[in-house]
Amino acid sequence: MVFHHVERYELANGEVVVMDVFRGTILFGGRAHVVDLILTSSQDTLIVASLLKSCKLTIDYPRRVVEVERQI
Repeated sequence: MVFHHVERYELANGEVVVMDVFRGTILFGGRAHVVDLILTSSQDTLIVASLLKSCKLTIDYPRRVVEVERQI
């Protein structure tokens, strides 16, 4: 992961924040993807939706299960 640039983001409450953006490689779906990353103090991890464009995403809220299936 290397520093790439600085970007401004507007949060849901209207506050504008400036964040450092890094470039890195992640493994997803058995392939390496070069992505931009933003580091926060949150325990949550969000992935870019474009990584899911060839996948079927199923969320079973009662069972607390998320399944990602690659569609060919």
